[in-house]
Parts: sequence; structure tokens; C-alpha cells
Amino acid sequence: MVLLLIQAFNYDFSHLRKKKLNQRTRMIISIANFSMILYFITIPMIDFIEEVENINFTHYQEMITAIYFLLFICFVNLLDRNLRQELQKQVVLQKELQLQNMARYSKQIEGLYQNIRSFRHDYANILTSLKIAIDCKDIEMISSIYHKVLKDSGKVLKGEKFNLARLRNINDLPLKSLLFVKLSEAQRLSIPVSIEIGEPISIKNIELIDFLTLVSILIDNAIEGAAESGIVLCFFEQFGKQTLIVQNDTFEKQINLSTIFERGVSSKGNNRGVGLSNVREILESYPTVTLKTVSDQFVFKQILEIEIL
Repeated sequence: MVLLLIQAFNYDFSHLRKKKLNQRTRMIISIANFSMILYFITIPMIDFIEEVENINFTHYQEMITAIYFLLFICFVNLLDRNLRQELQKQVVLQKELQLQNMARYSKQIEGLYQNIRSFRHDYANILTSLKIAIDCKDIEMISSIYHKVLKDSGKVLKGEKFNLARLRNINDLPLKSLLFVKLSEAQRLSIPVSIEIGEPISIKNIELIDFLTLVSILIDNAIEGAAESGIVLCFFEQFGKQTLIVQNDTFEKQINLSTIFERGVSSKGNNRGVGLSNVREILESYPTVTLKTVSDQFVFKQILEIEIL
């Protein structure tokens, strides 16, 4: 009820319907609702007593109305201040997350640059040796250089580390840097990574900080639970939906899905299920976002779907 009156004061609280309210916000709204109910009960009672007892209570009615109006303004200001603080916390958290990911992203890019620089240096030396062999018309030396060095040199630039260029189709830089960092970490742990993002795509209908949190948790779980075949990541937009698929092979044929979203419960050990419980809490704030979890034949798959129509 209080939200309907808030609109008359041009406060924009429309996102309250999308976001899960914290305890303080729920308390403010509950007290405001209770005071409103009390007001609408008190005024008719005063009118009834005034009519039955033939006593003029107009002054008291005006005083009660004025008091309630002031209380209502206080509730609105408290609610607005509380929501602004929550939004500010989210902004700060998002910036910190972006800075951390960008720092790791820059470090990974620097590593790639050093690899390419080293390759160029080695390649220049190889070409110098090859030129000498050609000038001397030493076919045996030319053949040796080719088979021992040049034949496999292309693999340096075709390794999995350079396949991360497939992230170019992600338009949101924070998401791109997060995926780069997470998938590079998987490769550092010798976990094979397959990435499929065929078309340019931007996050829609979900706040960036929440989407980054979901993606981070899903990939972390995939890395921790991955078997030899590694991780598969797909992100695409089709049929009015954006779909993110995070898949990993498992050592178990089938994982029990009935309890993995409970806090403190995990297939990876005790007190390690906080991540997926956070996923569930975030999804409660987005009716248009769903998560399907499948585990069968040594494959664990998380399918996150966002309706965009």
C-alpha cells in the first residue's frame, strides 16, 4: 500500500519489485503499512463515535491526519535513504570487482605480449640461421631447422591461451575481463577450456553486478569440479532469450541435485555450498531469469536463461 502513495511524491522505487529487499527496508515498509492500516481504522472509528455520541472530533481528526502525513514523509525519506545506501554499496562493490578483474586482465595481456615478444625474438634468430643455411645451400641444415623448429612454431600462437580471443563478441568489458581471468585460471590449472560465443552480445534485463556474481560462482564451481575433459562455456541470444551454459565433466556419473543449492551443502565437501545458495538468492530477485541444472553421464551442466522480450 505504501508504494502506491510513494509514487505521488515522484520517488522511483520501481526496482523494489525486482530486487530482494534487505531486512532494514522490509522493516521500514512493514511499519509504514502498519501505521497506514492503523490510520484507516482510527479515522472511521472517530467518525462513528462522533456520530453516536454527538461529539465534535474534527480537531482530533485533523491532528491525527497531520501526524500521519509527517510520519509518512519520514518513512519515504528513510526508505529512499536506505535504498540509496544499498545502491551505493552495490556500485562500490561493482567497481572493486571490475578493478580486480581489470588488474588480472592486464596481467594476462602482459603475459600474452611477453610470449609474442619472445616468439618474435626466437623467430628472428631462426630466420637468421635459415638464411645462413640457404646462402650455404645446406639442404640438410634447412631440413633440420624446419623439422625441429619451424614445423611446430605455429602451435605457439594456436595454443588455448590465444583462443581467448573468442571473447571479443562480448560487449560488456567487466564480463569480458571476468571471463578472461576465470578461464585463464582454468588453463593455468591445466583444465581444457572450450568457448563458444558466436555473435556479439550484451547483458540485458539483469543488473551487471548480479550477472557477474552468477557467472563467477558457476565458473568457479565448474573449475573445482572439472574432470579431464574440462569446461565448456557458451553464451548466445536466441528466441527472445539470452542463454549462458557452463558445463564440466565430473568424476561422478551423477551428482545429487536435491540439496546442492542449500547453504553449506556441496558436492565438493562440507561448508562449501555457499556459492550456489547465493545463486538461488539472486535469482529470487529476477522472475525472468531461470537456472536449469542437469547432471547425467559424468556431465554437470548449468543453463542460465534470461528473457529479453
